[in-house]
Amino acid sequence: MQGRDLKKRKTWPGASAAACALRRAVVAFGVFGMVLLWLGTAQAGSLLTLFNVQSAQGAAETPWWTLQDRRLSSIERALVDDLLTRKFDVIDPQAMSNPPKVSRIYRVPRLSRSNAINLAGLYGASRVMVGKVAHRVLEDPVGVGLQGAESVAVVQILDVSGGQMLLEATVRRQAWASDADTAATRAQALLAADLGSWMAGAVAGLNPPVGVVRQEPFLVVRGLWDKAAMDTVIRALRQQPEIEAVSVAWLTEGAVAFDLNPGSEQTPAVIASAAERLKAAPPQGILLSIEDTRSGAVELLARRDGAERLDR
Repeated sequence: MQGRDLKKRKTWPGASAAACALRRAVVAFGVFGMVLLWLGTAQAGSLLTLFNVQSAQGAAETPWWTLQDRRLSSIERALVDDLLTRKFDVIDPQAMSNPPKVSRIYRVPRLSRSNAINLAGLYGASRVMVGKVAHRVLEDPVGVGLQGAESVAVVQILDVSGGQMLLEATVRRQAWASDADTAATRAQALLAADLGSWMAGAVAGLNPPVGVVRQEPFLVVRGLWDKAAMDTVIRALRQQPEIEAVSVAWLTEGAVAFDLNPGSEQTPAVIASAAERLKAAPPQGILLSIEDTRSGAVELLARRDGAERLDR
């Protein structure tokens, strides 16, 4: 499962943290006065990102601060653009017409914590997000012919003036598509949006209990035996009046999770209604039975028409 894990730090007394799974979930903190004071809106000061990125092939990408044109990695580009749409004061070094002159000591791929803070200060940032991002290819565990990609970010936000760590998070996002490049692009976009939501949740001062995970409802179908069966279910879902698009949210052994109308949040009632209609008028050659409705997701078991029951 995808998600986000946050930890409470002694350097920030009273801050609580919440774990969050899947895109569109918002992480929030219990005592948020200091969050609002520090993060605030654009007036709180600028944020700079310094990510070390590992490609799906295992090679290290060249960090922007070592490049003459200061070209951001694709994940940093997506995150900066996401934060700008949220009205954050985030620094885009690639767009600077008069960048600071930086000593060679900072133009190395691996920066120490103190050097990362100093480099952020040279760019006029009041806080810096440092971290590692790794991309990898996922194998199809179901055998339905999809290509998978996963992007994982382990990040910290440091205060430039004081040097202390204020926040940290681990975010993991997956995406599936008919080709590997599309899956990788989607996974990075989801990761950037999740990091943006994390920042937005802190600014908003939302306050769910520590450890509570708000899950997004999906329609999960177990027992699909090949890609043709999966495509048949997708076509049947797209024929329903409330459903305009269907994508695969995640795959695990024996199960496919369908995201109905991706990009807009669906209520559990909408998911349940889609499952009931699918069960009542199943696609040709497939029988469906509702197995589980826990955690906001609806699970269906698929079996071949005329077969007794497929193994899970």
